[in-house]
Amino acid sequence: MRTRIKMYSSWVLALLLGLGVAAGPLVSLSTGCRNKSLNLERVKAGSIVLVPCNNTHADEVSFKLFHNKDIISTGNASAREGVKLELDKPNQKAYYQLSNVQANWTGLYRCEAEVLYPPPYKKLPDVETVLVVEEEQCVTQTRIQCPPVSDTFPIWWVMACGVLTVFSLVMTGIAAVLWHKLKSKQCFQSDYMNMKPRVFRKHLRVQHPARMDRY
Repeated sequence: MRTRIKMYSSWVLALLLGLGVAAGPLVSLSTGCRNKSLNLERVKAGSIVLVPCNNTHADEVSFKLFHNKDIISTGNASAREGVKLELDKPNQKAYYQLSNVQANWTGLYRCEAEVLYPPPYKKLPDVETVLVVEEEQCVTQTRIQCPPVSDTFPIWWVMACGVLTVFSLVMTGIAAVLWHKLKSKQCFQSDYMNMKPRVFRKHLRVQHPARMDRY
């Protein structure tokens, strides 16, 4: 009986030691994560994003911004256009402003802050931000197709214009003939109105023999 109890105790002790060894990395991981703050930003392309940083009331604090593993800004010196450090000392806030973000800006951003003065030197916990930039989808414009215009209207229009033109020409010709006849009659009457009867008959006999039957 004592042998079984000893064996059982040894198994429990071994199990507890195993759990303690396995829990060691988890404890250290959770302790390390306590020094970091993770944010998530999901925006459209062309937007403005604020990447926060830790800050204190210290006189001199340096800031660095990393995109994935590349450093893109140290203080106000930025290697990328549109990245600017903003400080709000009264409210103990600091952040990087990313303007006009593009799709290739997607990734993990990490802001490091270090207290340089007054001593002692101190490194503040990092603030990490996951940025996801979505490209705007272009809306395809549907073209409205107008129904084909029938050719009937132009044909009828041309035909109507043609008829009016022919009618105008005919009427103009008739008017010209009537005007010419009327003019000739008026000229004939004016030429012989003042002639004596004998001279008129003689002249008429020579010029218009057919009209002599009337006189």
